[in-house]
Amino acid sequence: MNATSTRGMLMVFGIVIVALIVLAVVGNLLSQILPLTIALVIGIALGRLSASVNLVDAIRRIFRRTSAAARRPAKTVEQQPTVTATKVEKSARRIADEPAAEEKPEITDFVVKSDEEVLAEARQRESELKNQQADADAVRAALEERRRRLLGEDSDT
Repeated sequence: MNATSTRGMLMVFGIVIVALIVLAVVGNLLSQILPLTIALVIGIALGRLSASVNLVDAIRRIFRRTSAAARRPAKTVEQQPTVTATKVEKSARRIADEPAAEEKPEITDFVVKSDEEVLAEARQRESELKNQQADADAVRAALEERRRRLLGEDSDT
């Protein structure tokens, strides 16, 4: 064998190995990473869409609808309700007689406080909190003293 044929065989062998490695990486991407990425994107989108939905109530509504539909017999053509002018007029009158939905009043009774008022209120709340903590410490100290008296002076537990 001469050197050119050996070199050519090694070159073909190297190309085949590189092609197999590339195919393995592409196969791995297509079989594992791509489906996980698609599931992640779909999960995030559905999570964002269902953030304001109470799933328990939604499932209850679905079950109520399906069970009510299963209990209700199918209507035939003769059983279908007929719409007459008097029925339309009665329902129009009933809708007109219903009170309008209450509009929520606009909140206008807020007071804008100055920086000094906010700081004074913060100091007052801090002092109230310190007083509450001092009262809690006094109660804790009284309980600790009572425990020492009942269990003996040398108890450290």
